[in-house]
Amino acid sequence: MGCDRYQDKTVSFIYFGRDQIHIDAKNSFAGLILEDAGLKRPTSQSQDAPYGAFSISLEELRVRQNIQNADWIREIALIP
Repeated sequence: MGCDRYQDKTVSFIYFGRDQIHIDAKNSFAGLILEDAGLKRPTSQSQDAPYGAFSISLEELRVRQNIQNADWIREIALIP
């Protein structure tokens, strides 16, 4: 399928807003695409969440190793 070389990699999607940080869950648009492509997510992101994302504090983001240790982290700043 073309993604075979990425099968042992993990991918995180993190969105930074003015007052919040959101992480895409398994049932997000990005999560569905990654699942269809056969790519792995960190364990904490391999779950469904309301509206496809869950909020996290900056302190919690610093502590959670399974998010920071992803092979690829896609960060998007959404500051109005």
